[in-house]
Formats: sequence, C-alpha cells, structure tokens
Amino acid sequence: MGLALAGVGCSPRNPLGPPQGVLFIGLGVSSDEAFSPDLLGDIQDRFKKLETAYRTLNGKTAIHFHLYPEDQILAAIRHRTWAGLAPDVLMVNGETARELQDAGLIDPFPATPDMLANFDPDEIRRLRSASGDLMGLPMLVQTQLACYNRRKLPVPPATVDDLLALSADGYPIGLPTTLSNLFWSAGSLGAIEGLNEAVAGRRPNLGQRVGIEAWLAWLQNASNHHRVMFFDSQEAAQRQLIDGQLDWIPCRSTQLPLLNRQMGQRLGVAALPGGTKGDQASPINRLRVLSLGRNSSHSGRERALTFSRFVINPMTQRDLTIGSRTFLPANIHVRVPVLSSNVLAAMVTANQQGRNTDEMLSTINSRDPRVTALQSLINQVLFGEVGVDSTTDQVISLLSRRP
Repeated sequence: MGLALAGVGCSPRNPLGPPQGVLFIGLGVSSDEAFSPDLLGDIQDRFKKLETAYRTLNGKTAIHFHLYPEDQILAAIRHRTWAGLAPDVLMVNGETARELQDAGLIDPFPATPDMLANFDPDEIRRLRSASGDLMGLPMLVQTQLACYNRRKLPVPPATVDDLLALSADGYPIGLPTTLSNLFWSAGSLGAIEGLNEAVAGRRPNLGQRVGIEAWLAWLQNASNHHRVMFFDSQEAAQRQLIDGQLDWIPCRSTQLPLLNRQMGQRLGVAALPGGTKGDQASPINRLRVLSLGRNSSHSGRERALTFSRFVINPMTQRDLTIGSRTFLPANIHVRVPVLSSNVLAAMVTANQQGRNTDEMLSTINSRDPRVTALQSLINQVLFGEVGVDSTTDQVISLLSRRP
C-alpha cells in the first residue's frame, strides 16, 4: 500500500481557479530509508519547493505524492494497476523501473531526441529494454558517501588502510554487512576489473584475481579489528553515529537531512576512501528515474509529460540540487557549484567514483540470485568461516554463472 505524504499535494487555494486536474506521483523509498515521521518531513522538504515552482507555471494542476517502499513497490503497483489506480508518474530507482517494465506495469517513455540530449548516452542505453523502449527518464542521482564526526576526525581517512588505522587508534568505525552498502570497498582494493570479467563470463587474469583476493582479505581483516563494528542495517549504523558511538560510517546522500538535524556541526561528509595504489572506491549510486503509469487518462498523461519536461529543465535540476544538497542532477548540462559546498563536492566525486560499478550494474541487479549467493559468501568471510584464497575462486565461479 502507498503512504500518502501529508501536506504535499494539499496545495494552497489556486488564485487561477479550480484545478484542471490532479497529478498522482508514486515515490519509491529505498530500503536504506526507514518509514518514519522524519522521513516524511524530509521528503516534504525535498519536493515542496518543486511543487511550488511547478505550480507557478501550471497553477491549475494539483500534485499528490504517495510513498512506496522499493522492495514492495512491484506488488503495490501491480495491485493498483489492476484496480485502475496506478500513479501517473513513478519516481523510482533505475533498477526498479526495469522490474516494473518487465512486469508490464509502466508504459514506454516517449522521449524526444531533444530531451535525450540532456543525459549521458550510457545511462539512456541502460534504461532501454531489449526491444528499445525507454523505461524511464533520468531525473536525479543519489550518491553513496562517507559520514563522520568532525569533532573526533578533523580529516577523514583518504584510504581504506587509513580507515583501519583509525580503528586501531581507538576510533570506532561502522560498516554495513549488506553488499549494496559494502561494495564500495571493492573498488578501493582493486577488485572491480576482475569482478566485471567474472560477471561477463570470462576468467579474470592473475592480476585481476589478486585484486578480488585483496578485497576479501581486507574485509576479513576489518572484521578482526576490535573497533570496526558491522551492522545489518544502515539505519542502525546511522543511529550510532548520531549518538556518538561511531566516528565514521558509509552513508547515502538521502540520509544527510536527518544527520544534519541531529548532528549539526559535528557532521562531516566526504567521498569514500580509495586504495593505497590510487584505486578509487566503487560506490553504488542510485539513478532516480521518471516512469509512466499505465492507467492515466489522456489529460493525465499530458500532465505527466509536462511535469517530466519541467523536472529535467536545467534550472529546475540546479534548484533541486542546491536546495536539497541531497541529489545531483541527471541533466549533464547542469554545472554543480562544488566550490560553494563541501557536501556537493563530495557528491560529485562520489558520482565519478560510481562509474566503476556501471558495467556490473548493467548486467546484474539486486534480485539476481548471484547477489544473494555472493552476500552469503561475504558473510562467511566476515565471520572468518572460510579462507580468502578458496573464497576468491568461489566468487569468480559464482559470478560467472548465468542467472
């Protein structure tokens, strides 16, 4: 079931007369964001300005948002589509858009060449189905970052070795066990090329295998450090950072509003640490896309397309980025003012780092059975139940299989 976003869509009286229609928008919420009054308030803040700006140009359209957990959205939208109540527009992760498209729950997006010219061609390619249909229009990018206590750590760790050195010096470090939030370290340890080779069905060469083994060894070494604590959920690590029980965690840009409110000047934000050999971290950033529901009337579809054109406009994208400091623009023609904000600078770096994972993410998604099996292997590594050498071969064999 969707959760109505109180206050958003309850627009002030329209001086131009009664609304000509209502635009229903379904907003997917990732598993890293637990439903709470704080989350509702944050989303209100993020999109209220967007709604206000849109209504200056389209004052006779009211906007109603409904929230859906991304891991439940497929069932919810299927039910609403059968009932003829699907949202006009869905704001979801690119991976979720693909699942909705595969299930026949969204319509192809009729983007014009002029619209597509605003985006990275590789992103557009990844958003096309096998038949060439566009499953969604890029909207915003959510990035994975490092969040830390500035009063304890004036300078964040630059490398993964620095991170473990901090823990050895008595600074508590939090790491998630979930693969999507831990995978950033694979790039730092030089494992990405080998993992990409395995996913492509090719045998990694010796150097690439060494990179995978180095990653697994670092994870096992980290688990042996007294002050490195592993968490089943991002929310639990975030709470301990807020409470001062942790000094450093990986985090997501969507969590920054809450962290800012709770930590104030204590909160530091940086890009994730790389490797000692210059390897970059490999965060899994999330592209948010606009997809079209299947139950819209002709006028509802027109409202959906008008809204989509407004959202990807460079000025709107820039205002969303600067106003929230939570997203980056998907529009490649928007210049992010990195000199004005350390947070925006860290997000831009994270976006560049995330290109390390693009090849893999275009082939394998979170519902792929290989991901579940890889998570199990990583858990065994963290608990010291398996050797790193043999597990390296298992990882390569596992990822080489076709789902």
